[in-house]
Amino acid sequence: MASDHIADPNSNGTPTPDIDVNKQAWPQGLPMTRKTLVFTVDGQQVKIPARDRGSVYHRWLAWLAPEKRAHAYSLMVEGMDCGEAFKAAESFFKPLHPIILRHQLPPQKPVNENEIEYLFKLSNGSDGYDTQIKYLIKGALPANSFGMVYGASGQFKSFHAVSWACCVASGKNWNGARVEQGSVIYVVGEGGLGAPRRFRGWEVVHNHSEQLQHLYKLDGAIYPADIRTCHAVVNTVNQIELTTGVPVRLIVLDTLARCFAGGDENRASDMGAFIAGCDHIKNKTGATILVVHHTGKDVAAGARGSSALKAACDFEFSVKRIPDELGFVLKHTKSKDSRELADRAYRLSEHVLFIDDDGDEETTLVASLIGEEPPEEQDIQDLGSDNHKAFMKAVHNAIGSSGGSIPVKFIRDDLKAQGLRMGDFARWVGDLTRKKLIHVSDKGFITLPDSD
Repeated sequence: MASDHIADPNSNGTPTPDIDVNKQAWPQGLPMTRKTLVFTVDGQQVKIPARDRGSVYHRWLAWLAPEKRAHAYSLMVEGMDCGEAFKAAESFFKPLHPIILRHQLPPQKPVNENEIEYLFKLSNGSDGYDTQIKYLIKGALPANSFGMVYGASGQFKSFHAVSWACCVASGKNWNGARVEQGSVIYVVGEGGLGAPRRFRGWEVVHNHSEQLQHLYKLDGAIYPADIRTCHAVVNTVNQIELTTGVPVRLIVLDTLARCFAGGDENRASDMGAFIAGCDHIKNKTGATILVVHHTGKDVAAGARGSSALKAACDFEFSVKRIPDELGFVLKHTKSKDSRELADRAYRLSEHVLFIDDDGDEETTLVASLIGEEPPEEQDIQDLGSDNHKAFMKAVHNAIGSSGGSIPVKFIRDDLKAQGLRMGDFARWVGDLTRKKLIHVSDKGFITLPDSD
């Protein structure tokens, strides 16, 4: 087909240079101030207002085969133009017409069935009503799905994700529910020693100390918004299945923040690119993608960031710590195709893993596999007073996510500089220590428990 011709109606009929609209979502170098573009194709003209340039981009995407949309979208988010994105995404069907806004073309002659290049496949409305939902964990974790578990810092959400991952890798029932066994890839975005110790603790308590053969740990973050990362994940999954014969059924991203590649969680376009990448991995591998995420400043508002994330989830769970106890309440906050489970409380127990060179015990926490009735809602509270919250915020800011310790005096000086009265400082330390939110050594150093 010959390249299409764009004329500027405000330039006395003088055309701009010819371009091929099949290679660009928006003509490069075209002034953004022009009010209208006139596409001339085969003697027909279609006017496209400049304000609709965004819809041009998305409507063109809508013509792709559904399983390829995530691929092309991610490429374009990376800055690639439409034409190059289409070439990189394999097996696209040809568009019905080179003009994107096809419905604005003049009426066409009747379609010859022999000339039809593509039709949508339709079925009766009630077809498939008796299709059974496939689960990794019956009633909780659907197969080939996308969802998240979220909670504030220190609420044991990662311990819950570890518990699910190990159940799938071992095939052991969770809370009495049947589990579909398969390989698991756990992406440890924050790195560190916490994850392998949590896995080992689960093996000791729930797997007779035997190592889980189908649980794989990836240290460091991955970035689903980057199509190259998506390809690498898919290739890795294929290699595991080829080598072991055990399909990868679950991929855990812990946490979303670490796997977001510096994007803005509140921006729908950035979140859309992340979701599209996760969908691409899910569609190519058949695995369920479980994202571990944080709440925002307003815990009651749910998971942090754009509402596009919750809308895209097939399932969603919140985790909230039980005050003064090693335990959490798991709340099923969204289930796309089935009813939500009842709230359940899960206890954590401390177990010794080994003795270090100084003779000290190195321990970890392990979540129970059977839930129980949760405490009354009013007993599930936050940190307490604003002073307690300021204290914990100062500790988290000083220590960060990498762990470590900080002198008690440093926190005292920090809070004093903020204008807090120090008369009750010792009581705050005692309160937070009793709640097991901090640990204070004999030498006066504060550390955070292994509790994310």
